[in-house]
Amino acid sequence: MSSNKNNSNNRYSGIEDANDVCWILTSSFLIFTMQTGYALLESGIVSRKNEVNILVKNAVNIICGSLAFWLFGYALSFGLPANQFIGYGDFIVNANEENMGRKYSEMAFQLAYSTTSTAIISGSMSERCKFIAYLLFSSVNTFIYCVPARWVLRKGGWLQVLGTVDIGGSGTVHLVCKSFISIIN
Repeated sequence: MSSNKNNSNNRYSGIEDANDVCWILTSSFLIFTMQTGYALLESGIVSRKNEVNILVKNAVNIICGSLAFWLFGYALSFGLPANQFIGYGDFIVNANEENMGRKYSEMAFQLAYSTTSTAIISGSMSERCKFIAYLLFSSVNTFIYCVPARWVLRKGGWLQVLGTVDIGGSGTVHLVCKSFISIIN
């Protein structure tokens, strides 16, 4: 009787995991659509000659930010629990077949927030920096976003231990954005 119960639990756990992955990826897609909103907003603010420049910067933001987050960002935010301040494992995110859906969907969700924090800041940098500088900034901002993400979003992060609650990562994104915008302006 108990072995039959275990088999039924295993059967449903796979379905629940697939449902969770589907929900996380749908949420990630919705967060990624903010990129287009910021791109359109920023292209309306800049002069006509810089419209294409700002649209390309927002597209490159996703490319450079995603690459940087995959290479080292996820590891710094959600890697092995080295301490409460920064992680050190899972560089170049890889998952075994059993955990692949869950791990990659969680990475995509956090990657969406990471690149969104850069997209918000790109509006304050429009018409102020060269394209190469923006490429570098896009990768560096991913690194900077990962540190407070670890503190707040990772179980056992020092701000989470103190009782900080961040609904969906928005507090972390805006913390990074406010800091950079105050430096830029």
